[in-house]
Amino acid sequence: MLSWDCTQQKDVPVQLLEEGESRGADEQFCDRPWPYRAIATGEGLVAILPYAKLHHWLHQVPQLRDHLYQSTSIRQQLIFLKVATELRTQPSHVLKRLLPYLTETSIPAGSELAQATPTQAGRWWLRQGKIQGHTEPLPVIGDSWGFPDAVPADWSAATELQVYYLASDYWEMAQVIVPSLKPGSAVSGTPLTRSLAVRSRHSASDRPLPQPVLTQTAQRPVLSLSQTIPIRFAQPTPTKRRWRWFGQNYSFIQ
Repeated sequence: MLSWDCTQQKDVPVQLLEEGESRGADEQFCDRPWPYRAIATGEGLVAILPYAKLHHWLHQVPQLRDHLYQSTSIRQQLIFLKVATELRTQPSHVLKRLLPYLTETSIPAGSELAQATPTQAGRWWLRQGKIQGHTEPLPVIGDSWGFPDAVPADWSAATELQVYYLASDYWEMAQVIVPSLKPGSAVSGTPLTRSLAVRSRHSASDRPLPQPVLTQTAQRPVLSLSQTIPIRFAQPTPTKRRWRWFGQNYSFIQ
C-alpha cells in the first residue's frame, strides 16, 4: 500500500496487505481519508464486494461494518503518520505498535488550546482543521504540540479540529516504541516540527486511553471473530484465467 509523501516527493510504502485483509471504501468510515494505492507484488486472487452492494451488507452484518471501520482507522492512521508527520522516518511496523496508544478526538471551533489540550494531558497531532494565534509557528496538518512542551496561551481552534491524542501517561511507553520521541529529538526538542506534506495533500490526488478534556469521538465496538457471520463469495473454477498484475516490488515496508 503506497501513499504520496509531498515532503519526499515520492510514493512511500505504508502497509503490507496480506491474505484475508481488505482495502477500499475508506470514505465510508473516515472523514476526508488520505489517498493511497495498492501495488501487487505478484500473482493474486481477490474477492470484490461491489460498492453498490456495500451498504446492504453493512446493515445486514454489523460485524463486517465494525471490522471495516477498525481496519480503515488503522490504515488511515498509518498513512497520516508516514506521510504527514515528523514520525515519517519510522518503519510502518514500529508505528503500528504505537497506534493502540493513540485516539482520535475532535476539538470545537473557538476552543482555547491551552485549556482544550493542556500540556500535562498529552501530545496532539493535527489531522484536520486550522489553528490561529500570534505565537508562531502555528501548527498545520501533521504538526504536533503539547507534552512535554508548553501550549501557547494564545492558540485557539479557528475551525473544528480533528486530532490524534497520545496521553502523557503513555509517554514513556511511546518513547520505548519510537525512540525519536525522547528529549532532544525533533519531536520533543522543539515546540513544533513543521511538516510540508499538508501543503500539497489534496493536490496529490488494546489499551483504553484517559479521557481528554474535550469531546471524544464515539468508540466503535471491537470485532469479535467468533461472532462473524461468514459471507460466501463465488469460487473460481480451474478453467478460469488468473490475471497477472505487474508493478514495482514493494514487499519491503519502510
